Amino acid sequence: MPNTIAYNSPLSRDMPFPYGVLAAGQSRFTPQDPAVTARFKEHTVILTLDGVGEVTVGDQVNRPGPLTLSWVNTSAEYRHACAPDSDAWTYLWFSFAGHALGQLYDKLARRGQLHAAVGPDTIDTFKAVLRGVSSSHPGRHSQLSALVAQVIARFENSPSQRASQSTLHHLAIAISENLAEPWDTQTMAAQAGLSLSRFHAVFREAFDLPPATWLREQRINAAKRMLTETALPVTRIGELCGYPDPHHFSREFAKNALLPPSRFRAQMRSRVAR
Repeated sequence: MPNTIAYNSPLSRDMPFPYGVLAAGQSRFTPQDPAVTARFKEHTVILTLDGVGEVTVGDQVNRPGPLTLSWVNTSAEYRHACAPDSDAWTYLWFSFAGHALGQLYDKLARRGQLHAAVGPDTIDTFKAVLRGVSSSHPGRHSQLSALVAQVIARFENSPSQRASQSTLHHLAIAISENLAEPWDTQTMAAQAGLSLSRFHAVFREAFDLPPATWLREQRINAAKRMLTETALPVTRIGELCGYPDPHHFSREFAKNALLPPSRFRAQMRSRVAR
């Protein structure tokens, strides 16, 4: 496919959907082509199909290869081009607008998550975006918003490139698999090899929650699954989820689910029986 570009109709200021696509296309660069540096005051995501690119944001240089997503804020200083040692660089792209994109971009940048390895299904997502922009179907704006959200999720779910936050994700997996252990923030910080104050700051940036709140949510969500999917006694479920005191478990569960564990289980069973 040669270089293509399709523009969407102008987005209204009171757009009812979280995201809107401004333009989409496919591009091919060679090392002889000039780098793109123009400021467009919008956000653009790039999916490399073939070859290797060179994407520079500030002083960070990345070389995305096939099936790599890259997010560029074109209102700030950036540069992207074909890598000098690549024969060519081919990629799909779309530019988009939406609510609080600046804050989300900044958060991902701090986490080192502006590039993400993805599967071949992401190519289909980008092609669907291009078809949607080229379409006049009345429902295309809602469909495009959903497709953009899918791509953003790829970035948010990608491993952090920062060592401390990568360590936190491994810690989170270990905690989720061993909820019965007496975890507290001091133990968690020690496992992550961080001071308590540093651990609180890095954890909140990684998960958008204080560690104690995140831990409580993991425990209660695990309890909900067990109450729904197993016949284990409520007291045993509490123990497995880190609440050896049944009264404490009942109080904490009710704060989250607005029902005590036994009533939650009965309600879920009645839904399944319908």
